Amino acid sequence: MKRNIEEFSPALAGATGLLANADRKTNKFGYANSLSTTLETISTLGGIRDRIPSATVLKISSTDANDTAAGSGMRTVEVTGVNSNWEHATETVSLDGQTVVLTTTEWVDVFRLKQKSVGATGSNEGMIWCGDGTVTSGVPATKYANIVIGKNQSQVSFYTVSANHYALLVKMRLTASKGKNLLFELKASDGDGSAMMLKETYDLYQNIAEFDFIDDPLIFNEKTFIRVDGVSDGAGTDASASFTIFEIPY
Repeated sequence: MKRNIEEFSPALAGATGLLANADRKTNKFGYANSLSTTLETISTLGGIRDRIPSATVLKISSTDANDTAAGSGMRTVEVTGVNSNWEHATETVSLDGQTVVLTTTEWVDVFRLKQKSVGATGSNEGMIWCGDGTVTSGVPATKYANIVIGKNQSQVSFYTVSANHYALLVKMRLTASKGKNLLFELKASDGDGSAMMLKETYDLYQNIAEFDFIDDPLIFNEKTFIRVDGVSDGAGTDASASFTIFEIPY
């Protein structure tokens, strides 16, 4: 039977072992190496990362010809997200350099790319992209996720809750560097396509802040898109945001 998240008080969620019933635990982490005075999502994509408008087949590519099925760079990439049925899903895609490879899955959201197999160099030699629209030299016009050269995994601070689950966000870690003041904003949007709503704000100055919500977790309903944005009082600021989330069936 589907149960509304309002049945669970935050204290009850942390105290009675609901986390033991979780279908999955996910650690999300994003990094922005040049945050400025314009708000953007904490990720390597740059700009604001909105949710994918509707379920769609996505395009996977690299900016380097060595990221191929038999190349010296990344050979296959694992795509993780939520499919057209709003189910948690993964798909392994064989790379073909700058040539587009289409996913077989239609995606509502993609929130992780990860190296599945690799050649002699041990990592991706080009930027790995997941997106849509016209692809030029391996770079799509619309960008949904990426892997920076040599990193083997995406660094993006957003997530979508799968259907028939609610999510408990139990931990968050924020960092800021280079002597700047940063404002972080945790936002969420329901699966009905409603606008992003501000849930929490955090001010940080050249420091690390860790938040433990295990006894008072932040609760999100099914199909919710969750994102961390940031803005600095000056250009060229490094920032990161990570959070731990559990998905528990209704």
